[in-house]
Amino acid sequence: MRSLLLFVLFAVLSTPALSGQNQENPPSSQNCETPPSAQIDLAVNGVRARLTTGGDLWWDGQNGLYEVTADVNSPNVNPVSSIFAGGLWIGGMDPGGGLKIAAQQYGRSQGRFDYFPGPLTDEGVAFGVCEEWDKFFVITRAEINDYLVNFDPANPQDYQFPTNIAGWPATGNPLFEGIHNFALPPAPHSMAPFWDEDQDGIYDPRNGDYPLFCGDEAIWCVFNDGDNVHADSGIPSQVQAEVQLMAYAYASNDEELHRTTFYDYKIYNRAQEDVMDFYAGNWIDVDLGCFTDDLIGSDPEHNMFYVYNQNGIDRDPCDGGVASYRETAPVSIFQVVNTNLDDEPGEEDPLMHSVANIYNTFGSPPLGISDPRTATEYYSYLTGRWADGTPITRGGNGYETEGDTTLFVFDGGPLGNATWQHCTSNIVLADIRQVYSTGPYNLRPGQSAEFTLAITTIFGVDYPDGSCPDTDVIVAAAEKIKGIYDENCSRSVLTGTYQSLSPGEIGLVTFPNPTSGEVTFRLPEQHRIDKIEILDIAGRVQNHLRAGSNSHTFDLRLPAGTYIYRLTTTQGAVVAGRVVVLK
Repeated sequence: MRSLLLFVLFAVLSTPALSGQNQENPPSSQNCETPPSAQIDLAVNGVRARLTTGGDLWWDGQNGLYEVTADVNSPNVNPVSSIFAGGLWIGGMDPGGGLKIAAQQYGRSQGRFDYFPGPLTDEGVAFGVCEEWDKFFVITRAEINDYLVNFDPANPQDYQFPTNIAGWPATGNPLFEGIHNFALPPAPHSMAPFWDEDQDGIYDPRNGDYPLFCGDEAIWCVFNDGDNVHADSGIPSQVQAEVQLMAYAYASNDEELHRTTFYDYKIYNRAQEDVMDFYAGNWIDVDLGCFTDDLIGSDPEHNMFYVYNQNGIDRDPCDGGVASYRETAPVSIFQVVNTNLDDEPGEEDPLMHSVANIYNTFGSPPLGISDPRTATEYYSYLTGRWADGTPITRGGNGYETEGDTTLFVFDGGPLGNATWQHCTSNIVLADIRQVYSTGPYNLRPGQSAEFTLAITTIFGVDYPDGSCPDTDVIVAAAEKIKGIYDENCSRSVLTGTYQSLSPGEIGLVTFPNPTSGEVTFRLPEQHRIDKIEILDIAGRVQNHLRAGSNSHTFDLRLPAGTYIYRLTTTQGAVVAGRVVVLK
């Protein structure tokens, strides 16, 4: 089997565990002795995607479990896996120029990890016991809708809180420990996102607060790279990063959205020193069914890369008995749809910084383009170069060729009288992996790097020349998903009101509320309204306008129900609350 062949390449000698605890904090495992083991499937639409708590994704340590097929009920009928495995890679420099790296690959198969369950304190040590955090927290749109319709803040005792809402791991939740039998980090330690109805910075569903997320089902977990040695990569330098991951999907019949999953990463620097030129992304072993015939293309303009089979046909039978797509091979699109890079002043940064290939060692490629072994080699891949630091150049496989330099493999850029494409390069097909990254970030202690990966699988793509796929169709699918994300899931939409002012703090008056249609927003004379947005309870923008005065009357023209307003002043203050529309 392919999995067994791969595992022997990544056996790394054990390293003595770190010791010591910070006695000023709750007992810390600070030597997480039990390997992460929790696994769960995100399976709300046409994809069944395996999630784990050890920094890797889409496999169980043996088999690829990102299952999607062309059948309308996929993956319940004839499941085929389109991704074998993936892992989080992060890296940056300390103030002295030393590299810090954490990178998960195939270590789960032998119980070797660079990441461990649970949050870190501000001193960079583990909070609590890692085995307690070796779990997932699930929330569904149906639970939130029921809460918003049936919960009465005036009589909270009359509502039976679902465990997923009452036990949501958000900042300061007073119900959390009673449900899970272990403690949250003390406030204001930022945890899972939530809507803060009473604006106090503490999550308490008895006061009208509720989990904030995108999609119809979301799964949240937290892990770190500081609770033991990096046994998978073998790199001793810890980033001391706390990683919060939320994966989600829509239960949609839309052809593209039905086969899309999203992954929000929030990576906090919990060290007591800066980390500079920090990059974060995923190492991905795609494998569209059969693993020896995959090709890759990239599109820097759209912050994405995609994987396909030549002529749209997957090899069958495949080596090792791996299930094949045969004549229905899809195209898998990987795009970064959001980062927080532009929170810092300066020129607009691309969402995806680079895409590099790693060639399977079984094919005996030059060491410069095969699996990394040192911190420098890992960092080279994260920054869009080959392992030995050689830049990617257009032509052939991109290693030591005569073409122009690029940060994206097979980017379709000019190559003489043609373009650089994998499907026309005439290189020997091989098992390849990709490393994409976002960055660079410069993180002071407590700051975070944030990005969102969207994965979309599309079927029925034409191959006009009999070899290369129709990229117009691929780009159109990517743009559609990016548009859906921007409208429904971006940070500007899904921002909890704990980052906003209450109406009383700024003197906002909203009337009539409830309303049969028109509602007036009035600020004190010294303030001016810049923008008003009306969102539904799922966080989707229903209407918006720009004003410029201190008062504006808005004709909502919306069905009866409860809506969220978000008002931004010309001074940059944000005020949020609810407005009720009557029949």
